[in-house]
Amino acid sequence: MSRILVLVLALSPLGCASGGSTGTHEQHVAPAPRAAAPEGGESMGGGSGEASGPEHQPEVVRSGSSFRVSWTDAQARYAKGARCSGDDAPESIIGKPDQHNEMQVGRTKVVTYGFRFHEGTLMIRCRADHVETTRTMK
Repeated sequence: MSRILVLVLALSPLGCASGGSTGTHEQHVAPAPRAAAPEGGESMGGGSGEASGPEHQPEVVRSGSSFRVSWTDAQARYAKGARCSGDDAPESIIGKPDQHNEMQVGRTKVVTYGFRFHEGTLMIRCRADHVETTRTMK
């Protein structure tokens, strides 16, 4: 038993070294890039494993929308504690928000609005029909 173990241990390095005649491993080469698509055709392949998902598409950034009120009027109107439901909701006073998120925290509904003005982004968080916070991001 010990002779077999010694023999296996002695021959195991020879098995790895005798695999290649030059002692180097086979190199892996990436395939050549595909030719450009004809003008007017699609630039991405038809789902053949190429990068075509939304994470590979360019991000579309829209400039600020035109709203019914100005930046300073919106900040003054939606200070902490102001009403923000029904006819006083930011989307009915300012206009359609660029970002809108609704969630339930316990029994309270929390709505966050984001408006992109040229001066920066105005974020308004309403909790239980009143403004909880108003932040500006540049």
